[in-house]
Amino acid sequence: MQLTSLVDTSFGPLHHRHWKPDEPALDSFLIIHGFGEHGLSYEAMATKLVELRYEVHCLDLLGHGLSSGARGYVPHLNAFWISQVEALHALKKHRNFKNSHVLAHSMGGLIAMTGLSQFKNPDGFFKSLTLSNPLVKEKLHVPGWKKSIGDILAQTLPKMSLPQKINFEHLSSIPIIQERLRNDELRHSKVSARLYKELSFYMAQLSPKTIDEIPLPIELWLSTEDKICDPEATLKLFKNSPTTQIHKFKNSEHEILNDIELQLALELLVKK
Repeated sequence: MQLTSLVDTSFGPLHHRHWKPDEPALDSFLIIHGFGEHGLSYEAMATKLVELRYEVHCLDLLGHGLSSGARGYVPHLNAFWISQVEALHALKKHRNFKNSHVLAHSMGGLIAMTGLSQFKNPDGFFKSLTLSNPLVKEKLHVPGWKKSIGDILAQTLPKMSLPQKINFEHLSSIPIIQERLRNDELRHSKVSARLYKELSFYMAQLSPKTIDEIPLPIELWLSTEDKICDPEATLKLFKNSPTTQIHKFKNSEHEILNDIELQLALELLVKK
């Protein structure tokens, strides 16, 4: 069964998608998706988890999918995290959400890491954190002049955004999925000047201390040949973390849950 609703937050309504089995669920997962994505990007994974009697939640991020907000714009990065938590409060009040394991992908990983390290888990909403190719460092080099222009625009025209070129072969190795992603009308590729500056700032702030301040056990999933996020930089950040288990995916592109090692990822999830 799949249920959808709009949930009010102080930043505007977020679209909530909830997959649930007919029988009482064994456990619950909350997905925090990556840049340009939305809840339906995870339908294949959610469907398989429901078949195994797990429930899955996903709130489209601000400016993404069916949630409110200009595409690719956010006033500050923490607005993503705060709006998610506000929505979860509203859902829990109406008994539509129970404490969950968090699965955060790419930009969603950066949002979860910074949110949990700063705001912790005071409501006990979250049981564990799984990071799928989190945005720690971009793989592609960005010229200094482009960063300088971005800094100026972030102050003068913060909502100005331009579509970014996406190589769908770098997201999944499966041609039929590449085509589906390419034709996904809810997916977007716009990055505002403000969002780019916020992402750059918070990536630069990441340190082993950030990871130590996350009050949850962590699983890190790394595609060893990821061409979007730098796996070596991510591994360096986490390698000495006593609370992190690292799993390497040698045959997947950036979106592990849309690639040929989906079954391995599912097996890791249900072991929690």
